[in-house]
Amino acid sequence: MRSSSDTISIGKYLIETLKSPEKVKHETYLMQDSIWDYVQECTCEDYQLYGNIQLFLVRNHLRKSIAIFGAIKKDGYWYFDNFFSENNSEVMEETHLYRDKRGQPVCLINYTEIYSAVHEVIRLLNQHE
Repeated sequence: MRSSSDTISIGKYLIETLKSPEKVKHETYLMQDSIWDYVQECTCEDYQLYGNIQLFLVRNHLRKSIAIFGAIKKDGYWYFDNFFSENNSEVMEETHLYRDKRGQPVCLINYTEIYSAVHEVIRLLNQHE
């Protein structure tokens, strides 16, 4: 893992801390996701009870924005809180539907590399506390 200022490299992703509402609005506009609704929720009293909230931008190594996720600090620990991707598409899990030998429907869910990268950020946040 390499780090420079507020951006870290995890696997094939760059994770950047979003520190200003203007940057969040800009990325929300570019990705056409619903993160702005989440940001507005973050300012309500329920979220303020938990204390700190941080937002992060996930980019590929070509610097294309892929997703934004939130982390919330509660009782001294950081937790993954919410995830938004371009056009609100699913990038954390891959779902595979098929029928088994008896013809019964089976749903298999696999986590993606982005899922692992996001949870590595949470682990690093807690490591530095």
